[in-house]
Amino acid sequence: MEFIFECARSGLGSQEKERFPVNTHNVHFSPAMEQKFRIPEVNPSDMIVIILSLELYFRLIPKNSGLLNKFSDSIKLGKSCSLFDSYVTFTTWIQSVLNDIDKCNYVGELKRLYLENKIQELLLLHFDLYQQYHLNSQAQKISDENFEKLKEAKSILDTNYVNAPSLKELSKQIYLNEYALKKEFKICFGTTIKQYVISLRMKYAMDLIKEGEHSITDIAHKCGYKGLVQFSTAFKKFYGKPPTSLSRLI
Repeated sequence: MEFIFECARSGLGSQEKERFPVNTHNVHFSPAMEQKFRIPEVNPSDMIVIILSLELYFRLIPKNSGLLNKFSDSIKLGKSCSLFDSYVTFTTWIQSVLNDIDKCNYVGELKRLYLENKIQELLLLHFDLYQQYHLNSQAQKISDENFEKLKEAKSILDTNYVNAPSLKELSKQIYLNEYALKKEFKICFGTTIKQYVISLRMKYAMDLIKEGEHSITDIAHKCGYKGLVQFSTAFKKFYGKPPTSLSRLI
């Protein structure tokens, strides 16, 4: 992933010199890539490049997740590819995550987990942006009316994920039948309703852990889980470690 604030890049080999506008980004994969970055001497320059191994990429974005099948398939086949045809402008959310990474003061295991979480968040933001630019053929079949209802459903979950409505309740709120809601939500947003709610809860849980002022039991309840075991299982599945191991590092 490359995030360019002020930079000119020249590639090696057959690549020709390219210039990119400021405040742009893209995601690339190459099995063997060598690059040179030419930084102007007279202008303040800043650039963030995040390099991921295949193992880490597919741990953050599982192979069976359904997100960006075409991009992930190219990676699995070892074919060079880019997420976007050209560099695209930062969103407010991407800028916010980059600032979090830049200001990270954690050390050791907590720093590693925090940065992996932020990188995963960046990937998801990229994928969300990609889906806005390139709706697949299935999404193009969704009516404008249903698309607006699906955005409303996502907005409801964004603000009520702690006490998220059931599929039946959400269906009634947006006046869309359960089958269409379940199927078309995944098409539009690249994840199931259940997994989307879990991701929101887990991000909230991590924020509470970082505050260092709450017990794990309290965090479980604040995130909408009735029991500690249920919360710990979900947390470990999402982050790869139980919440208790992180709370001791605060």
